[in-house]
Amino acid sequence: MVGAALSWFPTAAPTEAPAGAAVPAPPLDTPAVLRRLHDYLRVQVRSGVYELAALRQFSLDAASSETPDPRVADELAREVLSAEFHAWVADAARWSARTDCDRLDAALAQVRSTGALVLPGLVDDQALAVSLRIHGAESGCVAYFVTDIWRAIDTTSLHLTVLDGAGVAAPRTHPVLSAVVDAIGEQGLLASTLRTGGVDVAMTWRRRPRS
Repeated sequence: MVGAALSWFPTAAPTEAPAGAAVPAPPLDTPAVLRRLHDYLRVQVRSGVYELAALRQFSLDAASSETPDPRVADELAREVLSAEFHAWVADAARWSARTDCDRLDAALAQVRSTGALVLPGLVDDQALAVSLRIHGAESGCVAYFVTDIWRAIDTTSLHLTVLDGAGVAAPRTHPVLSAVVDAIGEQGLLASTLRTGGVDVAMTWRRRPRS
């Protein structure tokens, strides 16, 4: 258990340290650390975007930011990632045969068939810019970011960025925006266009583990 692994940490710093001696690390608030790691890894895992190797690295990086001891960080990383991954697999076994993510995928495939560029699960705006430069998007583009997925996991609303051929927010009258709204509606999901551009999709994010 993690608690046992942490038992060797000092319960308090010495009042005086010998000259030149290293100051002992403060004790870990293990419940708080575990809570932060679980909150962070839950959305990373359930996004369904990352391979297991990437998740392991994310977990270790996050745990290493909580403790200077590499052995403790490794144990924390393994424990939390394993718990979150197995909880995801167990939940997915109880989901309906067709999830909202399946419906979203079908809708975006339909949008792609119109010639629009579809970019799911982007890391950031730079990744979007690079994709637009490489592939072009004369018929428009619809994209969503991993941060949009994280919010969807907790809010049941996924934001889609919809751009025209020039790479700016598509107005409500643009064909690509109409194609997105129509395709989503045909799959049984509700799409709301925003004044600031883009579309919000009312959905429960349930991306299945890769087989």
